[in-house]
Amino acid sequence: MSSFIVKNKTINTFLSFLNNNLSDEENTLIGRNLLKMNIEATEQRYSEPYLNAKEKRQELKNFKFEFVSTTKIQALKSLSCFLYQCSEGNIPSKKLFKDFRKKEIDLAFEIIDELRVYKEAEWG
Repeated sequence: MSSFIVKNKTINTFLSFLNNNLSDEENTLIGRNLLKMNIEATEQRYSEPYLNAKEKRQELKNFKFEFVSTTKIQALKSLSCFLYQCSEGNIPSKKLFKDFRKKEIDLAFEIIDELRVYKEAEWG
């Protein structure tokens, strides 16, 4: 499995959909924590600093939440991509990872529940 640091837009896409009741400042803080987790996962994958310390601090410092108009499906795809990139080392055991994995599962089931084929499927 390979790992890379996602674009800020990827994080902003799923945060825009999931955290629409939070302020931009709150989403920026969450986004920075998510980006930090992504950097840590990538470093663990390659057993060396992916970016030097100065560049990492700059990436985190410059992250700013920007609302992205998106669909439920795109939000799920962006979140799934992000979590996949963070599935290295000890990152999946972190609370932040687990919280967003739960959000991914909840969103997937919400999408499935809206499908006509699911509604028409036999229960029991």
